[in-house]
Amino acid sequence: MKRHIYSIQLGLVSLMLGVISCVVKAESQRLLIGSAFRAPYIEPPNGGTVWSLLKQVESELDVEFVFADVPAARALMLANKGVLDGDVMRVEEIREDHPNLVRVPTVVSVNEIAVFSWNPELKINSFEEIAAAQKLAVATLIGRKFIQRNLPNKNNRIFLEGIELLFALLEHKRVELVVLDRRSAYHAVWDDLGKTVFEISEQPLATRHYYLYLHQRHTELVPRLNTALEEAMRQRTLETNKNPH
Repeated sequence: MKRHIYSIQLGLVSLMLGVISCVVKAESQRLLIGSAFRAPYIEPPNGGTVWSLLKQVESELDVEFVFADVPAARALMLANKGVLDGDVMRVEEIREDHPNLVRVPTVVSVNEIAVFSWNPELKINSFEEIAAAQKLAVATLIGRKFIQRNLPNKNNRIFLEGIELLFALLEHKRVELVVLDRRSAYHAVWDDLGKTVFEISEQPLATRHYYLYLHQRHTELVPRLNTALEEAMRQRTLETNKNPH
């Protein structure tokens, strides 16, 4: 009888260890990812043009991408320190100041920088033309470092948090220009385009390529992840070509 009870106890211990092992394994596969971007690129839990791409390759890699909703600069710092597992929608240049991050080579998004105004008579196609229009107030989002760096100091520059606030100022004519990536702007004010908000750049001010970065402890995952993302992007391109609208 005692031997039988002992056998049952050993079985329960083995079962509990197995459960604990599975839980640890599941947690070890979770990748906590930050980003400077939100909609339409990042819309957790499964939406957004970029976030849905990451979620698409989860099962193939046996990982789970979890979004870390922290401010842009802090997310990058935490990823470099290894507190986060990575950061998505970052440009190639960040590697210079964040040596602990490894870039996954596949481009996950290509963004065009455009200019918007309440005045359709204005035409601006470069940062130099913004600089020449010294009296115009210009706004962009906090965290969009490339745009912030290229807006000339002599302009009346306003950096805001939140696309809705950005375009509310524009529609109320508190600023003349909003400089932002085209996709974010279209997502925010699609119903107002051509009515109260006008895109006044006939060509992009710049085109930016964005990538996923992982902390260096995940270096071994990068080749498999890159292959999976390449295939996912190829499938998405095929679908887009089949259904352009």
